[in-house]
Amino acid sequence: MPTFNNFRLNNGALTNGIGLLFSVLIILFISDSLFSLWELLRSIISNLKSILFSILTIGIPFFEWKDERRVSCLSIILLTAFSKALVSKFPLIL
Repeated sequence: MPTFNNFRLNNGALTNGIGLLFSVLIILFISDSLFSLWELLRSIISNLKSILFSILTIGIPFFEWKDERRVSCLSIILLTAFSKALVSKFPLIL
């Protein structure tokens, strides 16, 4: 089991993803947006379901991976779902 320090160093995608998530949430709370946070979360969940379904149908041996690879893959999946939801809600920003 890796320690927290090694975990953070080995999984830069997770650390960067958490920082990106907090940055975007701060921007959303500060600015006046036309949609609610609930709609954004619903969009993230629907994108997450479609991404996970496509990965499982391709047949990546996800459950045979080591913990570090599994966490990195999950963080990339979450970031992809979050960015797809943001692009669908804010097409002019990106």
